Amino acid sequence: MEGSPGFAHQLSESVGRSLPVAAGVILVVMADRLDVDAMIARYRARAEAVRNRSLPPVAGEERRRFLQQAEEDFLDYSLVGAAEWSVDEGHLVLRIPLSGGD
Repeated sequence: MEGSPGFAHQLSESVGRSLPVAAGVILVVMADRLDVDAMIARYRARAEAVRNRSLPPVAGEERRRFLQQAEEDFLDYSLVGAAEWSVDEGHLVLRIPLSGGD
């Protein structure tokens, strides 16, 4: 995995060449503050929170929708939480394992 400073530098280089100055400045500032490892850790924590979420007092169709949403949230968060990342040609690339595992 790459560290954040390399990512910020690569994104800054790519943004500075391809976007208007105002948009480029905003994205460069964001890239300097972006910590991809921390972002992925937050997704892992969200997946665990969804897994451990208690069921509110709902019944029938509301219950079914709540449970379906919880399953979708868990899938989304756990996929991103399992990702490894890199920067490829100025793009943040998340590699998400689709085989078994945790």
